[in-house]
Amino acid sequence: MTNEVKQAFKKEMGLARNFITYQDFESAWHHLERAHILGQRSLIMHVWTHLWMLRVAVTKGDGREIRGQIIRLITVVPGYLFGWVPTGNTGGTSVSALSPMPIPNDLEPILRNYRVWADVTGRLVLWGVAGLFTSASFFAADVRARSREARPIVSHYDGVCKRLSGVNGPEDIVVNPNSGQAYAVGGDRRSLRKGGPGRAHIWAISTNLESAPVDVTPSTPEVFRTFGMDIHREIDGTVRLFVVNRAISYHGIEVFRVESDGKLKHERTLTAPNLVNPNDVVAIDSSSVYVTLDKKAPAGGLQEVFEGILRRPTGRVALVTPNKTKIVASGLLMANGITFNTDRSELYVAETVGRSLSVFDIGSGDGSLRPKKRIAIKTNPDNLTLAENGHVLVAGHQDLFKLLGYQLSERNRSPSEVIALDPETGHTSLIFADSGQLISGSSVAVQVPGTKRLLIGSSFAPYALSCDAR
Repeated sequence: MTNEVKQAFKKEMGLARNFITYQDFESAWHHLERAHILGQRSLIMHVWTHLWMLRVAVTKGDGREIRGQIIRLITVVPGYLFGWVPTGNTGGTSVSALSPMPIPNDLEPILRNYRVWADVTGRLVLWGVAGLFTSASFFAADVRARSREARPIVSHYDGVCKRLSGVNGPEDIVVNPNSGQAYAVGGDRRSLRKGGPGRAHIWAISTNLESAPVDVTPSTPEVFRTFGMDIHREIDGTVRLFVVNRAISYHGIEVFRVESDGKLKHERTLTAPNLVNPNDVVAIDSSSVYVTLDKKAPAGGLQEVFEGILRRPTGRVALVTPNKTKIVASGLLMANGITFNTDRSELYVAETVGRSLSVFDIGSGDGSLRPKKRIAIKTNPDNLTLAENGHVLVAGHQDLFKLLGYQLSERNRSPSEVIALDPETGHTSLIFADSGQLISGSSVAVQVPGTKRLLIGSSFAPYALSCDAR
């Protein structure tokens, strides 16, 4: 709207208000009608005109005009949006609200260049953008709410924790049931997620902390981009590590035999065309495993982000045997950590985006899974391990947005949590919590057998934690 129209509108409104002061309602109404002709193309001016017309009608006790002005006030917004602006309409109930009328001669030059549909198009674009922005804001707020537990993180642990250097990005940690020695898998994940150079590592960790971690990474496979892992002891005492590897040319599970001296020997690779985006693994025997496939989108891209934001339940569990690989569970909100219960009759799967633990009964003989229940957790769970008392130790993230920030830079902090969950009752208890100063982005917590010691790892931290409870 031009400045000339605005000034003419102010003049007519000023005259109308002066006549109202002296209760010359006929003259006041004349100028309000002229103001309506000028201002009906502006939402605020249009509303203001009808409010003053309503005031005059109330003062005069004109019921018909009062009802008419109320109706016109209600229709102002749709009229503004869709261009219901009949040229020259004076705005009173004596004329139809949709009837065009001759423009007074002295006002016609002021309104001569006005084009209704050009104005309407601009309004629709403006309100469309505003609507999209509003919708996006509500959607973003909803995503933000669903990606975090809305509570403050207060650092908590009933014991003493020490940083364990000599490892980098220890995403998963397991303990050798023969020796008590632990193994951690990790590497420079920030570089790997960006497609940069680098190779994952496996470190042997003395659980009594008498010596520094030792890099025991075999030279095979050549391309080693790891996620979760598991350790399995055969009846004859043979111990194997099963490590998820998202190599460039394939996704699979690398199988290493633990030698008597603690070194690792690569035995074979378990892979299949439908083994896409493996995250964590639990061994059934020396050649069969369950594997979580966290999502369909490749890691590190926008597609992965939107898959999580839109809460697409694309997570699955695959059963890998020497003869075939088949999907045995689906519809999970980012399938992550996985472990058995004590007698290996149930399988527990963490749903990171779903903030829950899914429990499956294992079919005898064929390895099929039957959903049993889903337990809500007040954190975004990562890896799972089994404590000696049969409870599930859940390493979790209180805020996935902060975790994303930590993945991008070590300077950003992401809260860490470890929760003990009783799968029978669903009861949870907080064992460890940290705002991100001691360790950010906790991804695993494992109990050292026969002790109260926890080893806590993080996919992006340049160390692990060793925590001794009182």
